[in-house]
Amino acid sequence: MAGAQPTLQDVMSALGVISGRLTAVEQKLQCLDNMDQRMAKMEKDIKTLWLDLDERVKKG
Repeated sequence: MAGAQPTLQDVMSALGVISGRLTAVEQKLQCLDNMDQRMAKMEKDIKTLWLDLDERVKKG
């Protein structure tokens, strides 16, 4: 049947697939957020080390 309407079962199945995909995307975004936080901390640590090194060079 070319113009048949999808059944509720078809709609629920499609929504389940969409929900699964959204969950996967949310997990990937969470990983990216965690990575962003780690990079920000690492940048802060590098700046601190750089300033400490610069002070030691100026004293020495």
